[in-house]
Amino acid sequence: MAKISRDDQDDLEQILDRTGVKGLFEALAKIASEKESHVQEAWQDPSLAKRWARLSAKFDKLASSVDDPY
Repeated sequence: MAKISRDDQDDLEQILDRTGVKGLFEALAKIASEKESHVQEAWQDPSLAKRWARLSAKFDKLASSVDDPY
């Protein structure tokens, strides 16, 4: 697993405090979907694009199942 810096963790915590878990997962789903489109257009790599699409779908599913504690 990639290491994440303490500063990045702090930034994520602030985003989490503002958006909740559901909002964070929704944002990650959107980012993954945009990466899928970028890979399709710029790299023409259908295998990698599919991986981003699956990840986007997983984040969407997680977002829909989350009951934020706030």
